Amino acid sequence: EGRIIMGDKVKTDIILKELNDIFYELTGDKTIELTIRSRLNASVGLTSLGFVQYICMIEEYYSIDVPNVDLHKIKKVKDLVKYIEKKKG
Repeated sequence: EGRIIMGDKVKTDIILKELNDIFYELTGDKTIELTIRSRLNASVGLTSLGFVQYICMIEEYYSIDVPNVDLHKIKKVKDLVKYIEKKKG
């Protein structure tokens, strides 16, 4: 557990880059680079509202829906990458 099983590291890297681009668009802060292990909380400058805004931007970017019941499952970037992978097939 804890590993991302995708079979395609390139796909993971692409999603990670896209998540960083969206994060920069939201925060305007290029000094923070999200990694697979990054927590999506105050440690990267996200308030609760910022987290929700970030998820909304991700929903729009990937054309996916992240129901409120799933939000508590997303703590780290790796959780988000797995979630996007699952939703996008």
